[in-house]
Amino acid sequence: MLTRLTLVSVIALAAAALATAAASARALDLYDFSATGIETGVPSNNVSPFSGTAVGTGGVAVWSAHVQHICNGGSDATITGGDFALTGTHGVRLGGSFGSGSVAGFCVPQTQCANQSYSIDNASLSLTDALGNNLVGTFNGTLTHYSTKIFGTCVTYFATISGQLAVHYTS
Repeated sequence: MLTRLTLVSVIALAAAALATAAASARALDLYDFSATGIETGVPSNNVSPFSGTAVGTGGVAVWSAHVQHICNGGSDATITGGDFALTGTHGVRLGGSFGSGSVAGFCVPQTQCANQSYSIDNASLSLTDALGNNLVGTFNGTLTHYSTKIFGTCVTYFATISGQLAVHYTS
């Protein structure tokens, strides 16, 4: 009888250990992507459309985003919303929305007509994967505006974006 009780205890402990390990592994799941892209249209109502590619632990991916931002009188723009979608070759499919973040120096008027780069800091994402799991993401990178003078007026004619996207499951 003691042997049977010992066997049942060992099985129960092993099952509990596996469940704990699975929960810990899920909390540590992480996708890291190096992302690049371009602005795909003219910003409208403080929303800028972007799309691009990414490479990382989730495979090779394509992504698109609409980033809503506002200047609040300071030098930095605040990211106030927008949507995001990413599909990767390793079965990674993410969708969701921006929650916050900033674009450093974006609201400062240009004194010269030149290309300008802006730091994107801690753009937070609330995401869901293809299975309905909730995830969080953070994007940090650089937004570059390309400008030239046309008939004496400085015009931004193109924009690129690059940076790092880190995604993990919520606990």
